[in-house]
Amino acid sequence: MKMRNDKRPLKRTRFRHGAVLCLFLAAGIVIGGEAVNLQYFEQKRLLDAGADRQIRTVTIPAGRGDIVDRNDDILALSIPAYAVWVDPQIFNADDANLQSLSSLVGLPLEATRDKIHQARDRRFVYLRRGLPANIKERLQAAHMEGVGWNLEYRRHYPMGEAAAHVLGLTDVDGRGLEGMELAFEEVLKGQAGERSMLCDISGRPIEGWNETKVVQHGQRLKLALDSHIQYRTWRTLKDAIEQHDAVSGSAVMLDTRTGDVLALVNYPGFNPGNRNTMQAHLVRNRAAVDSIEPGSTIKPF
Repeated sequence: MKMRNDKRPLKRTRFRHGAVLCLFLAAGIVIGGEAVNLQYFEQKRLLDAGADRQIRTVTIPAGRGDIVDRNDDILALSIPAYAVWVDPQIFNADDANLQSLSSLVGLPLEATRDKIHQARDRRFVYLRRGLPANIKERLQAAHMEGVGWNLEYRRHYPMGEAAAHVLGLTDVDGRGLEGMELAFEEVLKGQAGERSMLCDISGRPIEGWNETKVVQHGQRLKLALDSHIQYRTWRTLKDAIEQHDAVSGSAVMLDTRTGDVLALVNYPGFNPGNRNTMQAHLVRNRAAVDSIEPGSTIKPF
């Protein structure tokens, strides 16, 4: 018996080999094309996206310039402080953590809970600002997830109420609101700097700081005021008003040769370092803005 030579299985095998080879070639072309696209056409976009995820830019706050009197005695200066913030989506707001955090920042427990609860859909909320420098070490020791702090500056006025109406005050962000702080805002304010750092996926730094913008602190402002005369004038005015049960009073002392203002006081006044007891009507500098009859006030002229 003669067997027939059937070549169909061989043809099917060759067809399969060819199909598989074509698939591999097509896959190679697609992968190669995508590699070229990523390496050449999408390179900048991918590098920028990677930098956004790994490089953090941190603002370096600028200190406000000092204000001094004619003898270079300090009337106002900026001291380092910290603002404490919370990421409500990371912070575990159970009773123990809330109690510990409120104790650290000096905020009532209910106020702490309310602030975090009201911002529960956000990633950032300030808890307290202007806290002393030792708060940083205390928070680091507490190891609380979702709690952070930023360096900032707060204004300090050594003379307190005695020079408040001359110097004025600043807001929580360090901008002048009244007095010399407002009038010479452009001189006193500084320019914030910037630093960048490479972080891991959790935001922890893995490389050192790279300063990309140098911080420029504010300039010093020197006044004609004499802090010793200023304080004695304020003390004398305060005693006279209390002795005679007066509503208020103002006093200005001038150098008649130069016209320099050596002292300017109002009583009652306010303490720019203690906002809790401040009343808006006491902030007004009555000696400078109020209209008065020119009786004895004309005598120095």
